[in-house]
Amino acid sequence: MNGKVDLIDYQTDAPHLFREIMLTGRELIKIFSSLVGLPASQLTLLRIMAISHPRTWGVIELAQELAINPAAVTRRVTALEKLGYILKETDQQDNRRFNLRLTDFGRKAFERLHLRSHHLENELTETLTIKQIETARQVLLHLRNGMQNFKKEKKHDRLQN
Repeated sequence: MNGKVDLIDYQTDAPHLFREIMLTGRELIKIFSSLVGLPASQLTLLRIMAISHPRTWGVIELAQELAINPAAVTRRVTALEKLGYILKETDQQDNRRFNLRLTDFGRKAFERLHLRSHHLENELTETLTIKQIETARQVLLHLRNGMQNFKKEKKHDRLQN
C-alpha cells in the first residue's frame, strides 16, 4: 500500500447511500420551494427564526448558524422583510447592529408552510408502509447522529493539535 486512500468506484452497481440522500434532499427542497413560492435559502432562514421565536437574531449570528457569509444573510433578510415576514430593528446598545425578529405575519406564514410540509410528506409517502417509513427514519437518524459525533471528534482533534 502506498499510503493513498482507495476511492469508491462509482462505475459499479454498488449502492451509494449518501448520493441518494443528497439527490432526494435536493429534489424535495426544489418541490417544496416551488409549491410555496419561496426559495430554499429563504425557507431555511425563516425556519430558523420560527423555531426560535420569539428570539431576536443578528445577521452575524444567522450567518454562523447557516454557515454562510453575512452578505448572503442580508440578501435573504431583505427579501423576507419585503414580504413582511421579518422585522429589522436597530439595536439600542449598538446602532451599527440590527436585531431581526419574526413578525406575527411571518410566524403565521411559517405555520402554514409547516402544515403544507406535512401534507407533502403524506403525499410522497402514501405508497410506503409504516414499517418502511420507520426504517428510513431510523437509518437517517443513525446517520445524523454519526455525523454529529464525527464533527465533535474532528473538532476535538483540531483542539488537540
